[in-house]
Amino acid sequence: MKTIDVEDVYELTPLQHGLLYHCLSAPAGGFYIEQMHFSVRGDLRVNCVRRAWERIITRHPALRTSFSWDDINRPVQIVHRTARLPLDEVDLRGLDEAEQERRFTEMMLQERRRGFDLEAAPLLRLTIFRLGDDVYRLAWRFSHLILDGWSFGLLMGDFVTLYKALYHDRPAALAEPSLPRTYVAWWKRQDTPNLRDYWREQLTGYRLPAPLFLGDRPTPTTDPVRHHYADLRLGALAQRLRDVSRQEGLTLNTLVQGAWTLLLSRCLDSDDVVVGATMSHRPGDLPDCEMIVGPLIATVPIRSHVRPDLTVREWLQALQATIIGAREHAGVPLPEIRACADAPLSTELFETIVSFENVPIPEISFAEENMAYLSHDVDGRPQYPMSLVVLPGDDMPLRLVYDRQRFGEAAAHRMLERLRRTLTALVDSVDGRVRDVDVVPDQERAQILRLSRRTRRYPVDATLADVVREHAARTPDRIAVTAEDASLTYRELVDRAERVAARLRDGGVRRGDRVAICVDRSSRLVVGILGILLARAAYVPLDPTNPAQRLAFLLRDSGASALVTEDAHADVGASAAELPVVRLDQELPSVDGTPEAEPGSPDDIAYVVYTSGSTGAPKGVLVTHANVRRLVEGAREELGLSADDVWSMFFSPAFDGAVWETWGALLTGARLVVVSHWVSRTPESLVDLLAREQVTVCTQSPSAFQQLVAAEAERPATLEPRVVVLGGEEVVPVTLRDWFARHGDRTRVLNAYGPTEATVWVCGHSITAAEATAADAPSLIGTPLPDTGIYLLDDARRPVPLGAPGAMFLAGPGVAAGYLDRPELTTARFTADPFAADAGARMYDSGDRARLRGDGELEYLGRADEQVKVRGFRVEPGEVAGRLREHPDVGSMVVTVRTENGEERLVAYVVPTAGRGEGDGSRVDPDGLRQFCAETLPGYMVPAVRLIDRIPLTPNGKVDHEALPAAGVASAGRAHVEPRNDTERRMAELVADLLSVPAVGVEDNLVDAGLHSLVATRLVSRIRATWRVTLPLRTLFETPTVAALAAVVQAGGVSAGFADRPGYASLDGEAVLDDDTVVAGTWTWTDEPGHVLVTGATGFPGAYLVAELARTTDAVVHCLIRARDGDDGRRRLHAHLESLGLWEDRFAGRIEPVPGDLSQPLLGLASDEFRALADRTDHIYHFGAQVNFVHPYRRLRAANVQGTKEILRLATTGKVSVLHHVSGVGVLSARDATDATADIPEDELGPHAPRLPNGYSETKWVAERLVTEAAHRGLPVVIHRLGRVTGDSRTGVWRAEGDALGELVRAAVGLGKLPEFDGRLDMAPVDFVAAAIAEAGRRPDAVGRILHLVNPDPPSFADLRRGFALAGHPAGSAGMRDWYAELVDRASATGEDWTVAITLLGEWVQNAREGMRQPTFASERTTRFLGDAVRCPRVDEQTLVRYLDHLAATGFLARPVPEGDQPWLAVASTKS
Repeated sequence: MKTIDVEDVYELTPLQHGLLYHCLSAPAGGFYIEQMHFSVRGDLRVNCVRRAWERIITRHPALRTSFSWDDINRPVQIVHRTARLPLDEVDLRGLDEAEQERRFTEMMLQERRRGFDLEAAPLLRLTIFRLGDDVYRLAWRFSHLILDGWSFGLLMGDFVTLYKALYHDRPAALAEPSLPRTYVAWWKRQDTPNLRDYWREQLTGYRLPAPLFLGDRPTPTTDPVRHHYADLRLGALAQRLRDVSRQEGLTLNTLVQGAWTLLLSRCLDSDDVVVGATMSHRPGDLPDCEMIVGPLIATVPIRSHVRPDLTVREWLQALQATIIGAREHAGVPLPEIRACADAPLSTELFETIVSFENVPIPEISFAEENMAYLSHDVDGRPQYPMSLVVLPGDDMPLRLVYDRQRFGEAAAHRMLERLRRTLTALVDSVDGRVRDVDVVPDQERAQILRLSRRTRRYPVDATLADVVREHAARTPDRIAVTAEDASLTYRELVDRAERVAARLRDGGVRRGDRVAICVDRSSRLVVGILGILLARAAYVPLDPTNPAQRLAFLLRDSGASALVTEDAHADVGASAAELPVVRLDQELPSVDGTPEAEPGSPDDIAYVVYTSGSTGAPKGVLVTHANVRRLVEGAREELGLSADDVWSMFFSPAFDGAVWETWGALLTGARLVVVSHWVSRTPESLVDLLAREQVTVCTQSPSAFQQLVAAEAERPATLEPRVVVLGGEEVVPVTLRDWFARHGDRTRVLNAYGPTEATVWVCGHSITAAEATAADAPSLIGTPLPDTGIYLLDDARRPVPLGAPGAMFLAGPGVAAGYLDRPELTTARFTADPFAADAGARMYDSGDRARLRGDGELEYLGRADEQVKVRGFRVEPGEVAGRLREHPDVGSMVVTVRTENGEERLVAYVVPTAGRGEGDGSRVDPDGLRQFCAETLPGYMVPAVRLIDRIPLTPNGKVDHEALPAAGVASAGRAHVEPRNDTERRMAELVADLLSVPAVGVEDNLVDAGLHSLVATRLVSRIRATWRVTLPLRTLFETPTVAALAAVVQAGGVSAGFADRPGYASLDGEAVLDDDTVVAGTWTWTDEPGHVLVTGATGFPGAYLVAELARTTDAVVHCLIRARDGDDGRRRLHAHLESLGLWEDRFAGRIEPVPGDLSQPLLGLASDEFRALADRTDHIYHFGAQVNFVHPYRRLRAANVQGTKEILRLATTGKVSVLHHVSGVGVLSARDATDATADIPEDELGPHAPRLPNGYSETKWVAERLVTEAAHRGLPVVIHRLGRVTGDSRTGVWRAEGDALGELVRAAVGLGKLPEFDGRLDMAPVDFVAAAIAEAGRRPDAVGRILHLVNPDPPSFADLRRGFALAGHPAGSAGMRDWYAELVDRASATGEDWTVAITLLGEWVQNAREGMRQPTFASERTTRFLGDAVRCPRVDEQTLVRYLDHLAATGFLARPVPEGDQPWLAVASTKS
């Protein structure tokens, strides 16, 4: 940039800092690029449009503003004196309307992806699309960094005025605009401490809700422009809103903000909601600010307590007062407002914003200019996950901009329909209560109910016992039960059960009584249960392993009429001394002659199972035969159950999981394998049992199944169940990855959900292998059983919006009869089903929370009371557990809150994966796991970690929290960690300085420490300036710790395979030759060229070529050189050649300067000078380029790309010249080679650019493609691809500054060791390169060739070490990555300038890190072409010594230590 072009420079406003951050962190994301267009019909005069906008650009500094941020302390905006209007015309006539719209939309999308080059003004583009002979569309695109909507309204006013004036050839009267710098100055005057007090008061106590979910998990898009939009027009509702606004003294903004806030409240299930509000920010104390063209807007948080008891009017009035207060205190940057909230800074304060576009739109009428206005549209896309924009228009058009990675199109449209419903409800019931506002539209409600309930009904005409009797009659000899004590056929099972029933009847048990059973898990247990049912009583299962006190309580509370037990549990009988007792381990008499009990009914109670109560007292749940029958019938249909199945009975009989196992087997005529208590607690034995018995239907708790999976991996037995049902606890799919890794999807793994009160389980989801490998896969519980309803309701018992959290109410024939002797509790939890058609239908309030997805699947969210608080913050333990599961060393874990010494602490109990436990040398490090959590979780969610061997389970197979050991670890608060190396130390100092804090620990979360968008850009710039490594802005927030950033620097930065800023160039698109570059006529080869032109003569290889041409030809060698005049250029050339030892007196008069500039049109020459040079030049040797490995493509484009175009123009102007284009092997990236061991041939570049490491390589690729295209058009071309050019093999002269090899040598000498590398190191001596190019200039058969000027026999690493040793330099070595990290550390510690070495060698380290090698380049064709005329000298130890001695003599290298002080010489190899 030339300072003569600069009119003004000033800082950015806080808003601009934020916008710049978002533009740089997602360069192709299309954020904050505003696209506006309107269509007209009539006599549009393009010249008037152009001249009007040229005047507008001249009037307003914002339109001449660019931005700069690299290598300076803080970003600035630069106002240029002039800026060229980019106005294009596109003719779409001849296409149908649909195709016109498709092309227009695609062009706009491509521009959004490309963005603006923020360092080049103007950040504005205008295109005129011609749609018909008299139909036009004017499309403006501008960066939000320079304009807001209000400002564009001002510009459109200018445009209308100027166009009319130009059209009628009359003067235009325009007021003098205000200047944007006055707004920047206003910001600097603000007293933010006082304003921050307001925001602290506003945000105190706010707790962030879970991320917004709208029911759909969209398919991830690969489009970098992730945000799209949906539109809605309010029609007649808009006028009703205006009427209410006037009547109630409320602004339209308040009504829309209120409706959106209330809708979010329901979608988030939270009464405390923060929504962002983007508003015009033109301060009253800034004179004439309404006339400033610039980005004068502010986004502030609007916090609202949605109080359901208030009237709508009262609540909206309170909200309006909050909005007014926020507007009056908007003089605080958003990041500083964010810091006022209690929530950690590493989390976003809000996910959605509302923007009410209340901007001054001028009257657009061109009637006098013979034009009619047709339509307009506006397209802006903020970075927030969801933004509601109210556009100007009579019917209040609403636009919802949404992130397609978060939300699907259907969800966005649903959200708009909900908003319409909410707005309607607000204006319909201003006097009603907030709680009564329903936000769910009728169509969505119908969809929700359709997904929530299934109404299949199964005929149930027999009791459980009667069905088993039927099986005994049909298949008497089929095995019914297998257990350790016996196997029973169906005949034997029923026969023994009849004996139990008879004994019970003899003891006075009658239909409807309850009989307790306390028996070990054996065949006798099944006999006893069936016997109780045959006696027409209900069984009350007791777990013998329970404490005696609990068993005694259950006996009393259940009102049992009898007890079925065995001798081993006589103590239970003692507590039931008054009850009849049937002992199953004693011989029972036959039933002959014993009268059968009266017939039973499916509506009779089948069993009573006790569940834990929230008050601590267990409660008995009454479940009928019909409840169980329809469960099994529904599951038979869903799971394909049959008599051929083999079921395991894993659960305690006192847990309703055993109900499912027992009756799932017996009601389908299958076989039940009873698992003894001790086998159920020994995973290895359980694996053997399940494999031996060939179990096909296995039910487990998730915790127990994890242990089973781990045991199976260590056993020879292989499990092949057909169905695995997991229930009793939340299932996280990723915990099943080991199972699916071995079994794939051969087994149906069902995540079943259901409480005892709804008969075991009510819905299920089949987990797939794909889910188990996705760390973020949700815990889905599927769809309801065929006869079941599952409603998700709010506090008013209304269906919640699709995707919103809601309380789970379970309905259908599976709902139990109620609680035993708990009428109040039964009435409270079992209520009428308001959505059922059947009178008397009931539903059960489960106390669980879930959300319904658009595909009908339910996602389990946990108990309503499961959330915990740690240090005042609300925490979901599942989120912490989810992070830990991503770590490969974590097998299974439990995350819970423990209270120790009066302090609540989050603790993770971790079972390491196999082979990573206490006895293993690679033992899992608890601190390492905490650090892993800290990478993504806020500090208060980083748990203490305790390693355990196995997670303790309750008898029901659930996690036994009481049995977990004490945490026994230090406080979970993150300790301050001091820097551990010089790079970390320097990085910590740099960060602390920018954040204005005394110090930062290397593991501290920098976002929580205050890193935000206002300083992020400056930090990246400082890091780049300090170490010269590529560091995308987003890396700061992906790994926001000093340790992580230092590690990135030590690893050579981030591979530059993507744009790190908007406005990037498509290299394929850049490599298009101008149409006017054509070869006129034919050309002839000149054996004795009279004049040649060399560019890049003041470079190192360029100078050697100039001397070679001067020595070996009679031609005058013209050298393009930046110089004041010919004499100055001549002096510079002479001095340069002499410094290299190349000057000879005979060159005088033969080497002539051409003062010019490669980056300028016509090479900086006058047109007649350019033409004269073209007419006399026979050969052009194009060496020149701006060499910089740090600058991006666009900074190098003028010299390297445009300069090449000018050289091509010269070669094709007048006499056709032979062009020798000097390229480099760097255009063939290592990443371009699929096989890094293969040589890359001497062929043309392909049409698509490979991934290249830096802007310089990108410009050289484009330049070579342009030259190739010129060759296709007939220009005689020779392409010379240079390898790594080193010094003169004869003299050792080497200009190594800024050269990758030279910097490697300098760094190796500085560190006293060489970096190890595989293969060989290309070193092409400069004398060989110059001689080869000159030889090609003498050979007509060179035309059309691509020559690889590389060393065909390059030195190896061992050769390099020997050369170092021979020259007296240390010859130790280290791995490439360790060597580079040490170099970075040295630069950080000493302040020595190693930036060039770090920059250039970073690519090598990146390749090493990614397991790639530098490719080798074939040169066989080149060698054959050159023949004996030019041969590449071998770079041996003696040549290396000459290089090293010369570099030491010139001060580039430190001189070697005298030999007596070099003990390391002993390790050097013997000289050859």
